[in-house]
Amino acid sequence: MDATGRGIYASRAKAQYKFIVNEEEVVETLIEFQIDTCYFEEMTFQEQLAAMQRSSMLVGLHGANLTNMLFMPGKGTVLEFREHGDKQNNCFYSLADAIGHTYYCQFCKRGERTYDHPNRFDLVVDTAELRTNLDRISEHQRLKAQT
Repeated sequence: MDATGRGIYASRAKAQYKFIVNEEEVVETLIEFQIDTCYFEEMTFQEQLAAMQRSSMLVGLHGANLTNMLFMPGKGTVLEFREHGDKQNNCFYSLADAIGHTYYCQFCKRGERTYDHPNRFDLVVDTAELRTNLDRISEHQRLKAQT
């Protein structure tokens, strides 16, 4: 990403519900853009804090993991995966804006698995769209660094 540090992808692969169905493909794409995978469920708070303080970007599925953006250095970047048609859950956009991070969103289709709660669902990330978005984000960061 930029000179501040590498990016972090907040994986939910080890969580109890709400997953990225095609996470292996997503992680392969993220690696190309120097974005490391973290499993916050396995980390102490101090480890999470240290990882975020070294990061310039946070990528993740809509959910509490994205609040870790609070611990990134200023002017970081957040990329949130959200369900197509979600026009209500703008809390992470609002948080990113309030603390001076640049926010991006990629809408994704819902996975087929069903849960017993309406806010628990899996997403399928279009990796071609992800690559395009990451190229655009990288270019935006490059231009921002020149000013």
